[in-house]
This record gives sequence, structure tokens and C-alpha cells, in this order.
Amino acid sequence: MKSYLLFGILNSIFGIFIGIIVYLLSIGDGYEIFIVTLPISNFIISFFLWKIIVRKDNFNIFKIIIVTLLSGTLNHYFCFIIYSIIATLGFYINGSFVDSLGGRPANPFEMLTGGLYLSFFSLLLFGWLTLLMSIISAIFTYLFSKFSSKIKS
Repeated sequence: MKSYLLFGILNSIFGIFIGIIVYLLSIGDGYEIFIVTLPISNFIISFFLWKIIVRKDNFNIFKIIIVTLLSGTLNHYFCFIIYSIIATLGFYINGSFVDSLGGRPANPFEMLTGGLYLSFFSLLLFGWLTLLMSIISAIFTYLFSKFSSKIKS
């Protein structure tokens, strides 16, 4: 298995757990969507950052640290972008998605700037957890790739 795919899958699995935590700890309605949006954003960001920066199982520890820090922080912003796309589609298709006050959810264009503010507060509350998730995923990916390369040779 390619290391970038493994890193993305591991971050996605951790994203499901973090989404459940967000849903259980949040006050209000509509937070169950994070159980879906977090794994999607975690996979996309982690997959592409590892593929672009680390490249071809060339494990430079500096590059892995950069990918870990970036994926642990950028996934917050992209999670809100994905959330706004799903919520806007759901609102206009069947009216099922509303914001926490019962109004129309922010559309993706509003979320381009609003997502920055939401990401800041999300990082304050859950940033330590997403960074830890990304670190664990990177360590496991590194060890798995090294172990599998020794088996092949």
C-alpha cells in the first residue's frame, strides 16, 4: 500500500472519532455532519500533502513533520468548506440542513472567509487532538512502510 494512501486512510479513521467527539460535546443541532465531513477533509488533505511533499516513500523526517503539522491544521478549514457544501445542498434540496439558529447555512462562498474564523476557534478547541491524530498516523505510516519494504527485499 502506498504511504500517502495509508496516511490518508489513518487520518480519515481518526477523523470519524473526532467527529463523534465534536457531535457529543457540542451544544445545539447539526453537529452530526462533522462525523462525515471530518473524515473526508482529513483524507483529502493528508493524502495530497503526503503525496506532494514526502513523495515516493522517501522518508525525510523534516518533510514528515511539515506534512504532519500542515495536515493537522489545514483539515479544519477544509472541513468547514465541505460542511458548507453539504449543508447548502441539503438546505436547497430538501430543507433538512439549517444552521444552529435555524436559518440558512453559510454557502461555500461565505465560508471561504468565515471558515478562517471558525477554523481558528476549532484549532483552539480541537487542534491538539488533530495534531496528535496526524502525528500518530505519520508514525504508523512510517513504521508500516519501513516494515513492508524490509519484507519485500
